Amino acid sequence: RKDIALRISTLVDIAIEHYNSNNPGAEFQYPEYPPQSTTEMKAACIGFRGTFWYHLGFSAHPMDATAETQHFFAELYFDRQYLELAVETCIILGTT
Repeated sequence: RKDIALRISTLVDIAIEHYNSNNPGAEFQYPEYPPQSTTEMKAACIGFRGTFWYHLGFSAHPMDATAETQHFFAELYFDRQYLELAVETCIILGTT
């Protein structure tokens, strides 16, 4: 389980970095590192048109401790041209 949590947290980190860089003033972070469980984050992976796609659900909190924790959805894929993970979308679904 620790190995799975660590792999999912890598995807979560990429998604949060994408969200923060595309939303001026946003400074979210995953609350638990290293991850101990997959309780607060879920992931599914499928192969489609020759690449892997990942759907993530996770909670992250702003670095400003007074703001509420938010629940996110993110979709990532493996970009075969650049040989790296890319974020298709990362959005806030609401507060947790």
